[in-house]
Amino acid sequence: MYVFDDRMHERAVFSSQRSTHTLMLIRSDFAQCQKDVPAQSKVPSAPSPPLRLRPAPPPLYRTFPPTRVFTSPTSPQTDYESIYRSFLSPLNLYHPNPTHYATVTSPRGHDRLSPPSTLLYLRKLSNDPSYISPRAGEPLTPIISRMHLLTSSLHPTTAAEQRSFLALFEDVSRQARFEVQNALHPENVSAQHKAAVEMLRARYGQMIGLLKSESNVDKLTGLLDADEVARFLEVHELLVAEENLLEMVGKSYAGAFPRL
Repeated sequence: MYVFDDRMHERAVFSSQRSTHTLMLIRSDFAQCQKDVPAQSKVPSAPSPPLRLRPAPPPLYRTFPPTRVFTSPTSPQTDYESIYRSFLSPLNLYHPNPTHYATVTSPRGHDRLSPPSTLLYLRKLSNDPSYISPRAGEPLTPIISRMHLLTSSLHPTTAAEQRSFLALFEDVSRQARFEVQNALHPENVSAQHKAAVEMLRARYGQMIGLLKSESNVDKLTGLLDADEVARFLEVHELLVAEENLLEMVGKSYAGAFPRL
């Protein structure tokens, strides 16, 4: 039987494995750091973009914010990038630049987009890979249903059922990997929409919540071999990382206009 206990996860993050528990500690440290920032730097309506300092801005920052000062790549990292990197580096998923750049951002404070720009932004949200789509959580629905079915069954799951679910679980990881390396990259988070981010976070939260039960984990992995369990753990760690990043972005960086 394989269990996601705290000891396993604490060893994992700082050695060859990573853990949910330690990732949560990192997020807690980040929250404490945020409390220590002077009040003027934490205006809720206009948080500072978590952009890594670059010698030249990506497309998003040609218009927002106009006063941003870009320096050399060796400059100190912003808080978000430090946390982002601490999540993804142990998973070998960190890249200094996203594959896709968001080019239209949601406004901050009392600013509003013009009607044409609003329509463009909504199209970007739904179709551009650099944004979290409001429909991003839809592919997770059947997988969550399958998790409920297997974990609530009165009969023991078979090895075939567990391997079938592992294949579905790994499909989820491909979506999550793309999201963390693009939409949730420090270059793009200020372009995300709060509602879309929170809807996706809720879906990942459902999946992670089901894995907090020892009996549920046993029903999903108890008959898998060691290599298969390792693959399962890798997906779990990635989902925990994305769920934490989504929560940070939704609370501090994503915009809320226009209403979805």
